[in-house]
Formats: sequence, C-alpha cells, structure tokens
Amino acid sequence: MAAPRYTFSVLVVLIFLFSPVYIAQRPPPGAIVPTTDDLRRLVATEELVLVNFYEPSCEECKAFYPVYTELAQELEQVDVVCVSHNGPLPEYGVNSFPRILFFRKGSPVLYDGALMHEDLYEWLELTRQPNLQQLFEDNFEHLTQASTGATTGDWLVMFSSESCVDCKVAIPVLDAVATKVKGRQNVAVVDVEKNPQLKDRFKVTEVPTIIFFRLGKMYTYNLPKMDIPTIKSFMEGWYKNVRAEAVPGIPTPFDQLVEKIVDHLKAFVATVKTDGAVTALTGNLVVMVTLAGLFVVIVTIVVCLTCTCKQDQKLKTE
Repeated sequence: MAAPRYTFSVLVVLIFLFSPVYIAQRPPPGAIVPTTDDLRRLVATEELVLVNFYEPSCEECKAFYPVYTELAQELEQVDVVCVSHNGPLPEYGVNSFPRILFFRKGSPVLYDGALMHEDLYEWLELTRQPNLQQLFEDNFEHLTQASTGATTGDWLVMFSSESCVDCKVAIPVLDAVATKVKGRQNVAVVDVEKNPQLKDRFKVTEVPTIIFFRLGKMYTYNLPKMDIPTIKSFMEGWYKNVRAEAVPGIPTPFDQLVEKIVDHLKAFVATVKTDGAVTALTGNLVVMVTLAGLFVVIVTIVVCLTCTCKQDQKLKTE
C-alpha cells in the first residue's frame, strides 16, 4: 500500500512544480525570469515590476549586476527581476544592454540614467505612478486648452492605436520623457480607434503621429529618432524648426453636417467613375447632387439665423 501513496505524492509535487500557478509565483529579489512569456505573466499579475534586460556576454551588464541585486534587496513592494536575452527585444523597445524597464500595472517606462544605485533609486520613486496621460474626446480640450492658447502648458500628444507595434514601443519612451518634464510640460496619448473625432480634427492619417501643442499652435514631430533625448530636445526648442500650424477649433454640429455632405459627394463620385473617366451623364449628376447639397447647407444656415434673430427679438421685447 506504500507504493501507491508514494507515487501519488510524487505526482502531486510534479504537478505543482510545473503548473502555471508555480511559474506565476513572486520571484525572489534579483531572480532571473526564464522566458519572455514568464515575464508577461509576471507583469500582468504584479503591480510593480522592475526588469533588468541583459546579455550574457555584455561586460557592462556584469559590472551593473551587483548594483542591481543590492537595489533589489532595498526596494519594498516591487518585484525586481532579470531577463537574459541574446539580441534585441522589439516588443519592449530593448535594442541595447543593459536596459531597465519599470512596469506599473503593466504600463512600462524606460530608464535612461546612470547605472548607479542612488540615481536608479531616486528615479524609481518619481515613476511609481505613470506620468504619461490618457486623453479622450470628452477631456482633450478641457485639459490641453489647445485651441485657446494653452493655459495648462505645452502638450506633446502621440496619436496611436492598440494594433500599432511602433506605438507600443514608443510608450515607455514617452513615459520617461513625461517624467523628465513633469511640472513644466505634459505628455499624453490618444487612441484614434476610440477617439475618431480627434483623429479627424487633427487630420491624423497614420500612427504613430506626434504633435506638439504650444500657445495655440501645433508642430508635427518629424525627426527620425524616437528616443528620450531627441523627443525632449524637440519639446525644449527644436519644434521651432517645424512649420507652425493653427490648432483647428472644436467642430460644431454644423461643421460635422457639412463634412458628412462632402463625404457623401466624394463617395458618389467614386461610384460613378468608369475606367477612370466620368461620362457626361454622370458628370451632370455630380453637378446636380453638388448643387442639391449646397442648397441644403444654405437652407440650414438661413433657418438657424432666422431662429436666432427671432429669439433675440423676443428677449428684447420682454
């Protein structure tokens, strides 16, 4: 009877050791995470995770390791781990070693300071909460004051989407920039898939698109590098080398109506084209539809003005 019990005990231990629950357990300070899949699970389950990406043959990584393990012993409520990898990790924007990323509830921020104990510890205290802001259609103008002169300061905004790989790589960089300029300038992200009106308002045709808003003007980021020093330099003065554009105002219901009419006309023209040419008949139809659309617009304007005048007269008589 002892053999079956022994076999069952061994089986239970093996299941425990190789189960996802065991892998997802909190690692000891400075522990090496075996794979990037394990790292994804750790980042998804733990609130604060500090990660040192290193390459086994990297001499600088070896010199930094004692500093990192000492820091790991001091930090509270932070999981401190290492990930060994040969070659770049585009998923995390890691293209050199050692590379330090700090995940706050899954949101990463990139460290670009000196590999010294004091510098890293001070930086961690400043970045425990994400400094990169999220903007939406219902709070964009209220927070940025983009079209009125920016009483809330300068804003660097990246228009992105969840499906954009380059956008995901840029997030840790932008959060790091946000930490450096905190209190002086602002950095934010807009998801164009969830905020189509902002996408249309600023004529965003591709992601990522980065626009710098300052004193009622906007400057589109066009530098080839997307790293911390370059973006910070752009915000501090390089934007002056870019053509300034007036910030488009908030579209009114009338603006949206006109835009819909124009879109319908464009769609109509596209459907009546045959082999790249429009026949005389379809050309006449296009003219008729265009005139009809303009007529609707004019009538709408007249009605609105009439109602406004009547309301003003009524208020005066009262």
